[in-house]
This record gives sequence, C-alpha cells and structure tokens, in this order.
Amino acid sequence: MAYAISRCYNDGVSDYKIIVIPIGVSSSSNGQVDHSNILIIDLRKNSVMEMKDDMIKLQSMSLAKQGKFMKSSTQRFLKKQKNNEITAYLFEPNGEKFSIDNGINVVVHNYLKEANAILKSINMDIKIKKFQVVGGDGIQTILGKKFRDVKQKTIGHAGYPICAGIGFWIVFKWMKRYFMETSLPFYIDTLIDAFKKNQYKRHEDKQHLKKFLENIRKYTEKNYSTKMKNIVEKQLINYLKNDYYISNFIKQNTNNFNLGYIYTLTGNVNSKFSYQGMISINFSNKKFTISKNIKLK
Repeated sequence: MAYAISRCYNDGVSDYKIIVIPIGVSSSSNGQVDHSNILIIDLRKNSVMEMKDDMIKLQSMSLAKQGKFMKSSTQRFLKKQKNNEITAYLFEPNGEKFSIDNGINVVVHNYLKEANAILKSINMDIKIKKFQVVGGDGIQTILGKKFRDVKQKTIGHAGYPICAGIGFWIVFKWMKRYFMETSLPFYIDTLIDAFKKNQYKRHEDKQHLKKFLENIRKYTEKNYSTKMKNIVEKQLINYLKNDYYISNFIKQNTNNFNLGYIYTLTGNVNSKFSYQGMISINFSNKKFTISKNIKLK
C-alpha cells in the first residue's frame, strides 16, 4: 500500500486519482485465505466528493428540507481537509456486516496504519486519514441465487463464489461512468437500493456481470503469460533496484528478513494460465538481493 502510494506521488503532487489493490482475506477463524476484497485508495479530496454526493441527494428532497440540508452540507465542505490526507475504502462483496463479523476490517485497518508508518519513515508527507468499509448489504449476495418459501415469496439470497469478480466489476462500473460524479460508498448504496426496488435492474446487471467476467477470462487467456513475464522479470525487479523510496526504506531498516512470492497457475485452473515461478527478496545489512526461478510454458 505504501509502495503504491509512493509511486503515485511526485514531489507531493499526484497526477493519479485512484489506487486499486485486490486483497486475499480469510472468512473463517483458521486464517486461511478463501475470500477476496478490493482496497480502493482515493487520492482526491474527500470533501469534494461528499459535496457531489449531497447535490444528488438534494434532488430527491422536498423544498422544506433542502435549506437545512444544504447548510449542513456546506459546513462539512468548508471544514479544511489537508492536501496530504487521503481516503481508503475496503469493498466487501458480502456486505459491511460480513467484514465486521469476520474481523476483516480490523486486519486491513492495521495494514493501513503500517503503511502510514512506512510513508512517514521515508519522509513522504502523505497520510491515509479516513478508512471505510463499503458494500452495503452485499452485492454478491443480492445478485446471487434467490430462496423462496412455499408461497414463492423471496426469503433470502445466497451469493455465487465470484467475490473477486464482483469486486473488479464494481470498480469498473464506478470508474467508467460515475467516478467523477459520486464517491464509491454513495454509488454502491445507490446501486443496492436499485437492485432491491427494481428486479429488472437486478437481472440486467447480472447479465452485464456475466459478460464482464467472460471478457476478463478471454483477455487473461490471451495475455496472462507474457504480461506476467514482463511484470516479474523486468518491471518489478527494476522498481526494487532503482526506486528512491524503496531504497530509502531499505537503508533505514536494520532488520534482516526475506520476502517470498510464489505463483503457480497450471492446467488445474486453465491450461492457458501457464505461468509458474518464485521470486525471493532477501534483505540483509541494509541491502537486498533478488533471486528468481521462473517457468513460462
């Protein structure tokens, strides 16, 4: 997280607006990674996006309520937000309650604190000030299978096991059409409300999601191996060797530790996802060495 933020800033100014990081999490007490969330770091001023949200809310209010609402909204907007403060959202496909009940929000929040400490240690005047879990009642659940009673009344939903796909789909939809108009939390709440009120909207978006996942699969089958080879063998290693902030962090860190990343996607998943390898980064005496063992079929 700290590395992604540092890459997006140049002399304290960022030309980027959003960082999207997929995160593997555990939905059970055994700690095994079996679920996916999406971390969205919004580099824009949060107060501006909240004001835009309020302008949309205002349109559905009666004239009698608009004056008081606008006064409250303006006061929030005028509260000075420092330019170095950014916002992080954790999208949970199964809903905000699921994240809290399973302690996922606490784990990610602790990671964000560590990221802030690293940014401070490399003298970057940037801080993740606000953290919010988003997902409402759970888009993955609402778009899943319906359960009905004997009178055919819907009594619940169960989501299909496509948590990562749901996360990327939501971010894609938001950034394609609504990114400059509303904040992510407001967009998600509006979308869930539309699903509950309009079954046609729910069905339409299920079909859009299906097509989105199909397109991702086709693109991945075509490009996965060569893209991974380029990222691991060239880009990642060059960043580690030459990046100012990474070098600065290593020089200040007196601990010795290893980072290992093993990736294996073989025919058990899809015969076209055939990139296997391991990269190991060994930190010792304020220096690091990189070793790799890569197999491209």
